[in-house]
Amino acid sequence: MLIDADSDMARAPPGSPPVASGAVVIYFSGHARRRRNEPEAEKAQAAATRIEQYVLNIEQQLGWTALPRVDGPGSNAREARYIEYLKLLRQAPPITEVAWIDSSGHEQLRISRLAMNEFGSAVDRSAEPAFRNAIEGRTGFGPVHFRMGTEPYMTLARPAGPGGGVTMAELNLKFVWDVVSRIRIGAGGLAYVVDADGTLIAHPDISLVLKKTDMSALPQVAARLRPGAGDAGELARDLSGQRMLAAHTPIPSLGWTVFVESPRAEAFAPLYVMLQRMGLVLVLAVLVSMVATFFLARALVRPLRALQAGAAQIGAGDLDRRIEVRTGDELEGLADQFNRMAAQLRESYAGLERKVEQRTAELREALAYQTAISEVLRVISESPSDVQPVFEAILDCAVRLLGSPTAAVFRYDGRLVHLVGQRNWPPSAIENARRFYPGPPDPRMISGRVIASRKAVTIADASADAAYDPATATTGHWRRMLGVPLLKDGEPIGAIAVAWTDAGETPQRQVELLATFAGQAAIAIENLRLINETQDALAQQTASAEVLRVISSSVADTGPVFDAILDSCERFLSASGLGIALVDEGGMMHNGGFRGAR
Repeated sequence: MLIDADSDMARAPPGSPPVASGAVVIYFSGHARRRRNEPEAEKAQAAATRIEQYVLNIEQQLGWTALPRVDGPGSNAREARYIEYLKLLRQAPPITEVAWIDSSGHEQLRISRLAMNEFGSAVDRSAEPAFRNAIEGRTGFGPVHFRMGTEPYMTLARPAGPGGGVTMAELNLKFVWDVVSRIRIGAGGLAYVVDADGTLIAHPDISLVLKKTDMSALPQVAARLRPGAGDAGELARDLSGQRMLAAHTPIPSLGWTVFVESPRAEAFAPLYVMLQRMGLVLVLAVLVSMVATFFLARALVRPLRALQAGAAQIGAGDLDRRIEVRTGDELEGLADQFNRMAAQLRESYAGLERKVEQRTAELREALAYQTAISEVLRVISESPSDVQPVFEAILDCAVRLLGSPTAAVFRYDGRLVHLVGQRNWPPSAIENARRFYPGPPDPRMISGRVIASRKAVTIADASADAAYDPATATTGHWRRMLGVPLLKDGEPIGAIAVAWTDAGETPQRQVELLATFAGQAAIAIENLRLINETQDALAQQTASAEVLRVISSSVADTGPVFDAILDSCERFLSASGLGIALVDEGGMMHNGGFRGAR
């Protein structure tokens, strides 16, 4: 689109721009009262945010005491909670007192900065509103009260976590008084805070707070507490009856409302001065504009229309659109800026699309990793007495998630390495593996290197590794390899290895995932060992108890006792022949019992 600055332009009425500008200024000046409380609203919002964040931070610190604890067999829950409360008082200076109330509402522990600590006082506090909310699983906030008629306090309660009951803390609200005392708008503006009933709980004049002044009669407070009672912006007054501009912001979590107000006369004084000056400027502007409009209209209208049309098309998504304006002034520069903006947006959209695709792929991969780990953990929980299903699940996940065509799991008994599972090994590779498994750790195999080094081992190209067994790399068509050890107390008990047909470096995230699988396999092996040892010990104790029972019931006859002993030995020793020989006083040997072929 090519525009010539010398082409015909539309003619605007002389003096219309300044007249319109003056009319707009006068219009908004007449309605400025509705917008003059914007500073008050900003102050109220900032104060409400700070107050709410202050209380929520204290609530968050109180929540640390409700975290699960690992208590020893002889631990005392009240002593442990006493220690947690002492930590809380050190970390949260605004909290002056914290108590543990049991589920029946009786106080079992109270730690205070201002009074003696008490244990097991059993004071009934079940009627307190904060306790009733907290025992139902919600955070409870009590009413504001004054300790010894000086500083404001509020009770904060939440579930106590392990052990049940409720943790209640006395929170010093001097911070709230500090916030509202520092808010100033002009010479006569101030801020204050009321609760859900309209009672004053924070004010620069602390005497009004100590008197528990009821502010609900003020129009702005009534409009907040009872919607429909009036427009607070038009009817606001202070306690002395002076007309004010007021704004408020509620704090829903506490049920409080922050009010900020300033005298109307003070707020409107700059506006009246501005209107007087604007009147003079408007008269002069009308005179000047009548002369200037005629000359400017021609040079502006058509280029502006071109800019408007081009901007609309760019805004509609046509980022390949270019605006062509040839005026040699700011309009041409503005058109060039629009063109550069469109080009930058086009590049930005392309970059965002690439980032979204990359992030989506990363999230998909992370989700797949987490799903695989959860699947292995599920198999471990379902097969406590058999480790082979765990190995099978790990092999399946390793092949699927690592993009590896093959994987294997090895067991190490301290002397020999055993191949206990594999995926996708060709028959030639399985036959070749018999040269090494079972056998001692061999550095020609990745399993031997992992077990010997007790850490993850990567091979970028097995065919180019002179120390690696060439027959293994050839039969499996394997080049890139990764192996991680199964460790128990720092000692190797096995290894997991995966291999790829292409050469290259192994990404760190694949090493970390396989190490996670190795840790889970080690847990499964240890669980199986503990189960087997427990079962063997239980069986031995049962056999001993059976022999003792036979002895006690056959005092005069040793035959049943010998039979019971031979039965137990046959069951545990898996021997083909068992016998008991007796030697009499003359040195003659007699048969006391026998099991097996004679």
